[in-house]
Amino acid sequence: MSEILPDLTRTAVLSMDLQTAIVSIYAKSQPDFLPRVTGVLSAARERSISVIHVQVGFRAGFPEVSERNQLFGAIKTNRQWQQVFQGPAGAIHPEVARRD
Repeated sequence: MSEILPDLTRTAVLSMDLQTAIVSIYAKSQPDFLPRVTGVLSAARERSISVIHVQVGFRAGFPEVSERNQLFGAIKTNRQWQQVFQGPAGAIHPEVARRD
């Protein structure tokens, strides 16, 4: 059976949960996390594969967050957690951010 290869012109790598504050919280115990992510994104870029950064953000008051969403509902009521998505903390981590 022949191997089916993806059409790389229609392929993208999604970079998710790589905002500065999120990385600082969840990658503390994994010192190799950012180098591995950087390697994957660099390999994609070298092959002209699109890299799409998904950046979570909200308007003032978090009107986008449903009361039924347990994770974001908790963030909506906690000012400290809201800071995770604001300003530099909410920006894509500089080690993986967009390259010109």
